[in-house]
Formats: sequence, C-alpha cells, structure tokens
Amino acid sequence: MDSTISFRVGKFKCMAVSDGTNTYQNPAQLFFPTADREELHRALLRHRLNPETWKEFENTYTPLLIDTGDELILVDTGVGEGLSSNGGKLLQNLKSMDILPEAINHIILTHGHPDHIGGNTTGEGQSIFTNARYHMFRDEWNFWCTDQGKKAMESKGFHPEFQKELVGIAKMKLGSIEGQLELIDQDSEIVPGIHMLKAPGHTPGHMVLLIHSGEERFYSFSDMVIHPIHLEHPEWITAVDIDGEEMIKTRRTFLKRAEKENALVHAFHLPFPAVGRIEEKSGGWQWIPSTEP
Repeated sequence: MDSTISFRVGKFKCMAVSDGTNTYQNPAQLFFPTADREELHRALLRHRLNPETWKEFENTYTPLLIDTGDELILVDTGVGEGLSSNGGKLLQNLKSMDILPEAINHIILTHGHPDHIGGNTTGEGQSIFTNARYHMFRDEWNFWCTDQGKKAMESKGFHPEFQKELVGIAKMKLGSIEGQLELIDQDSEIVPGIHMLKAPGHTPGHMVLLIHSGEERFYSFSDMVIHPIHLEHPEWITAVDIDGEEMIKTRRTFLKRAEKENALVHAFHLPFPAVGRIEEKSGGWQWIPSTEP
C-alpha cells in the first residue's frame, strides 16, 4: 500500500502521509455510543460490517504536509514512538520523500490527543522538528496544560487511568515544544491561503484547517469525523468527544460548508489517503473517496 499520496489545491502541493494504524477494540461502543441500536446495525451493514462480529477496527493515522513553494507545513505530527505498535511511521515516510524533520517550517496541531501530537518529540522528550514554528489554539493548550482537561474528563466519566494517560502525554508533548509554540486565540491565517478555524466539540480547542487558493478550497477535518458513518449521522458522537452538542453543531456547520463549496476534504482517521469529497444524502452526507490523488 502507498504510504504517501500527492495532490494539488490551487498553487499548493499537498501530501497525505501515513503515520500507520492503530487497532481499537469494541469500535461500536467507542465511535457510536449514542446511536440507536437498530439504526446503527443498518448503517454498519451498509458499510459491509457485521454488527455481531465487528469487535475490532484498524484505524488509520494520516497527517498532512503542505508545500507552499517557499515553506513546508505539517498538520499534526502523528502518534510518535512507543505509543502505538503499528503507528509512528511519519518520519520514515517523510524521509522516503527526502524530507528531513529540520526542513519543516510550520506545524499546525489540530488538537492535543496523543495520535496528533505524539510525534512532537522523541520518547525522551527532545524536540524532533527543531526548526518548526508550532501553532495551536490557546483553548486547546489550556485544556491540557491546566486542570481543565482533568475536570472535564472526570465529569464525562472517563476512566481515571485513561485521563491520567491523556493528560500526562499532552503535558509532556506540548511542554517540550513550548518555546517553539504560538498560541492562537481566534480563526487565523497562518500563511497566505492557509487558515486555522475553530471547530470545538471533540476537544475545546479542536480546529479545522482551510486551504483557499484561487477558486479551490480544501478542508482538513482532523477528528471532526472518525468514521464515514459520522457523515451520515452527524448526531452520533464518539465516547471521547468532550462536548457532544458542540460536536454536532461543528459537524453540521463544516459539512454543509464543504458540500456547498464542492471542496476537497481530508480527515485524519478515514481510510488512507483520507482525501475525498462529501455529498448530501438522506438528511446527512456521504463520503466519496477521491480518485484524484
């Protein structure tokens, strides 16, 4: 299987770069805990998944690399070393394109979960992308680096060990790059044509990336959708969404926007290369994998 796919958005060259995969147990409980059981069974069958035997799911990790012609911008650093047996492949896949970590100029962190920030540092906490300027919403930083996250996860009933792991990884992976980090307070243009847009719900400072070049638009949804069924049923939140109502609102806003603009879309966890378009269908949307890259 290919590990990198290139495509263009106007003047920008973009690359979907695999960071590998991770296998989750009990995926229906993780991804669709609020779904009506009968409706979920029908949705799973449409995706050729047997509701009775779907006990594990291999989830893909696909960061995004953007070449502006002058600078290289990485969107998320993947899971890094030691956190996933089948993940942490970003660096080797960048190297296969003759791109070394020190060549990256900007890194946009969509949110603070381990599979998106784990590659910030080595296992010993040393910065990997030493020449990069990091960008993250301040709301997200505050969530993980103060007691906000712990309190929110406690109120949601997250298992104490799971809370401890998430907060511990975030504090290490974010604290280690604090000197390289710019905290953003509102929707912002990082470089001409590349925008960070607030998209809360999954976490308070979760973001969507917009590339706008000429008549072309491209959205990177990060964890706004984890599975194609979330497009069909935007009201089905995941077990790790911090604010379900915000997540549903965010999904509907950006799905409507991307469909109306016929924008190309990327979502970190959809099947590699995680690039496609969306179409309105039956009160929701459906995923159309791209044949363009």
